Amino acid sequence: IVSGAALAAWIYYRRKQGLSAIPGGIMGDFSQHFSEREFLSRGRPLAGDTAASYRRLAAETLEPARSIAAGVAGEDVFALVVSGQRWSDQNAEGGKANSFHLPPAERPDLRFRENAGVAADVQFRRSSTRAPLTGEEHAQIAERVRASMRAGTIPPGGVAAYHRSWVPGAPTKTPFVHLDNRGVVITWET
Repeated sequence: IVSGAALAAWIYYRRKQGLSAIPGGIMGDFSQHFSEREFLSRGRPLAGDTAASYRRLAAETLEPARSIAAGVAGEDVFALVVSGQRWSDQNAEGGKANSFHLPPAERPDLRFRENAGVAADVQFRRSSTRAPLTGEEHAQIAERVRASMRAGTIPPGGVAAYHRSWVPGAPTKTPFVHLDNRGVVITWET
């Protein structure tokens, strides 16, 4: 088992060298800071029809969100994709039935199946200390991304911050922001 600090150090080291956070991945094959392998579901390949959607999510939503996070943090940050695509057997562990983490073909509701949007949960970490930003900072990032979506500078999608009360040293789950490109701006309580 690898500690969160060791994982953060590994990712920081790999990215500083221009490499993917995951060995074998190519840094920047989807966007400047995101690689395809980061969106894989526990080693399973992306569903064939979702790679283009994840490429758009990385370039048009996650990259701007990373810049917004740097503004909130007041320093450079790196973004850790904690969950990308999930297959239905993995999503059953607590995900929503029509989650945008699921490949469209696996969403039960036809309205969601016809939407090519995809999702990623991203944790933003300080480059200086490798520590996650606080839950409140993740909430600020989510709010700013949502405002950018409404202003039309980021494609519309779902945005929600999770574990908003987390602070360094807290024994609870660390925060992240859910971001998707479903085509309409939406949020929900977490």
